[in-house]
Amino acid sequence: MEENQGAAASAGKNNQQTAVSLDQQLREQRELLEKIYASAEKTRKYFLWTTWATLITFVLPLVALAFVIPYFLSQYTSYLSGSGLGL
Repeated sequence: MEENQGAAASAGKNNQQTAVSLDQQLREQRELLEKIYASAEKTRKYFLWTTWATLITFVLPLVALAFVIPYFLSQYTSYLSGSGLGL
C-alpha cells in the first residue's frame, strides 16, 4: 500500500514538473513567435518601400517618356521640315 502511495506521489511530482516545463516552453515559444512576427513585419515594410522606390524611379519615368518622345519627335520633324532638309 505504501508503495502505491509512493508511486502516486512520485507520479504527481513528475506531472507538476512536466507542467512547469511545458509552461516554460510555451513562454519561450511565445517570445520567439513575437520576435518572428516583428521580423516579418520589418521585412514586409522593406518590400513595400522597395516597391514604391521601384515605381518612382523606373515605372514613372517610362510613363513620362511615353508622352515626351512623341512630342520631341514632332518638334524635331517640324524643325527638319522647316529648315528645308525635306523630311
